Amino acid sequence: MFFVTPALEHTEGKKDETVIPGVEVFLDEHLDWVKDQRVGLVTNMTGVDRNLDSTADLFYEHEDINMTAMYGPEHGIRGNVEAGEYIESYIDERTGLPVYSLYGPTWKPTEDMLEDVDVLVFDIQDIGSNVYTYIYTLGFVMEAAAEERMPVIVLDRPNAIGGERVEGPLRTADTVSFMGRYLLPVRHGMTAGELAVMWNHEHALGVDLRVAEMQGWNVICTLRIQDYLG
Repeated sequence: MFFVTPALEHTEGKKDETVIPGVEVFLDEHLDWVKDQRVGLVTNMTGVDRNLDSTADLFYEHEDINMTAMYGPEHGIRGNVEAGEYIESYIDERTGLPVYSLYGPTWKPTEDMLEDVDVLVFDIQDIGSNVYTYIYTLGFVMEAAAEERMPVIVLDRPNAIGGERVEGPLRTADTVSFMGRYLLPVRHGMTAGELAVMWNHEHALGVDLRVAEMQGWNVICTLRIQDYLG
């Protein structure tokens, strides 16, 4: 079965226009979203600003952000774990904060993992393909947040292989495990922020969701994503 979506159309930013990632937009414009809140950050080595400073370090050092925990996907938050290896929860040496593993025995944050957190922030660069694990970590995070009635903020980033094409077959239901939880074509053409909005809407997850949109990455979508973004 092939995924066909004539109703979805994307337009990327002009080549001479700088794309400002969601983390920078968030820090400049949306700190009120986490005011007086304990922040849990889901990130990895791709969560950086344009100076390649990590979101983990930017949050930890920011006087207006109270980051109390981090959550690591495949490869860990610093990218120092081999592909496919299970990751244990540990204490991050740079920040002294707990890092809870979401790529091991536990895929979805547990109630204990969220005990000291009021809001979850997701900042991971996806590749644009359904065979990468990061977007499914996003899905599990959203499910846990819905159960705990906890807000989720997605700091959006570009789709690395572009947002104009949607191609390839859907995964069959009998091959769904960690990957494929929300069926997508091989090349889904969306950003993490768009996926979060779509899943929250189409699967009625009920998440209090906000997306820090990028600047310079323009999207046209008949789902009317603007109606759902914070």
